[in-house]
Amino acid sequence: MQVPLLYLIQKASENSENLAYQLGFFVGSNLYAILGGLLIFAIIVVFILIRIIRQNRKSLRD
Repeated sequence: MQVPLLYLIQKASENSENLAYQLGFFVGSNLYAILGGLLIFAIIVVFILIRIIRQNRKSLRD
C-alpha cells in the first residue's frame, strides 16, 4: 500500500485549487455583505476614536 509522493502532491494541489475556487465563490457572492460589514466596522472605529480624542482634549484643558 505505497502511494507515490507525486500522486499525493497532485491530490493536495487539486484540493487546494478546489478550496480556493470555493473561497473565491463565497467571497464573490458575499462581496457586498463583507464590504458593508467592513464599512460599518470602520464607522464604529472612527466614532470611538473621535470620542476618545475629545475626552483627552477635555482632560488636557483641566
